[in-house]
Amino acid sequence: MEFMMKKLRHLLTWHCGSSEFAIIGYNVASMKNGTGYDPVPLSCNHNVVSHGALGLAALATGTHPEWLRRAVFFVEGYLYYARDASGCNYEGIGYYGYGSLNAVTFSVAYSNAGHDDLIAAQPKNRLIPEWILRFVQPWGSNVVALNDSP
Repeated sequence: MEFMMKKLRHLLTWHCGSSEFAIIGYNVASMKNGTGYDPVPLSCNHNVVSHGALGLAALATGTHPEWLRRAVFFVEGYLYYARDASGCNYEGIGYYGYGSLNAVTFSVAYSNAGHDDLIAAQPKNRLIPEWILRFVQPWGSNVVALNDSP
C-alpha cells in the first residue's frame, strides 16, 4: 500500500508539479457543481464525483486534512441519503453508477488507510447488489434506466 501511495505522489508531482490539481478539485467541490442548488443535496451524485476525487487527493498526498474531512462528510452523506431502505438509488441506475464510482473508490481507499468503513456503516448499502440485479436485462449487457434521464 505504501509503495502505491509513494508512486501516486510521484506521478502527481511529475504531472502537476505539485498538488495544484487537488486545489482545483477542492474549488470545484466547493461550488454548486452545475446543479443550481445551494447547497447541493447530499444525495446528489455531483457531490461524490468531486468529493470522492478530493478525498483521494488528500489520501494520496497525505496533506490537507480539511479536504479529507470534507470528502468524508459528503461521501457519508451520499451513502446515507442517495438510496432508500431497499437499496434503491433515487437518481436511477445510471447516475448511481456515475456517483458511486468515486464514492466507492474513495471509501475503500479511506478504509484501507486505516479509517472507518463508510460503506459498511450504512446497513442499507448491503442491498445495493440486489437492487442492481433487478435492473439488468435478461441478456446481461443492458439495464432498465428507470428514474434516469433519457
